[in-house]
Amino acid sequence: AVRVTDAKPLHELLLRVGPLLTTSANLPNQTISENIKQAEEYFGDKVDFYVDGGYRPEKLPSTVIGFADDTIVVLRQGATRIENSMG
Repeated sequence: AVRVTDAKPLHELLLRVGPLLTTSANLPNQTISENIKQAEEYFGDKVDFYVDGGYRPEKLPSTVIGFADDTIVVLRQGATRIENSMG
């Protein structure tokens, strides 16, 4: 999957280092981390480094899509609303 962000500090980091392979800031079936302390509690030293984006009140997760032939398939509806469609 590819995640596109509008968070300016992260966008600037990506311009410097290129794409990052990362995980979500939560474990499966856990709530989204609202701050760096919660993320560190979830992952501990299993993560190479953390970037403190400040307090992030729980938001909708990212929308995840896939493709089947010429059809967009919504795998998880999140903050960006996308409808299944034909190409």
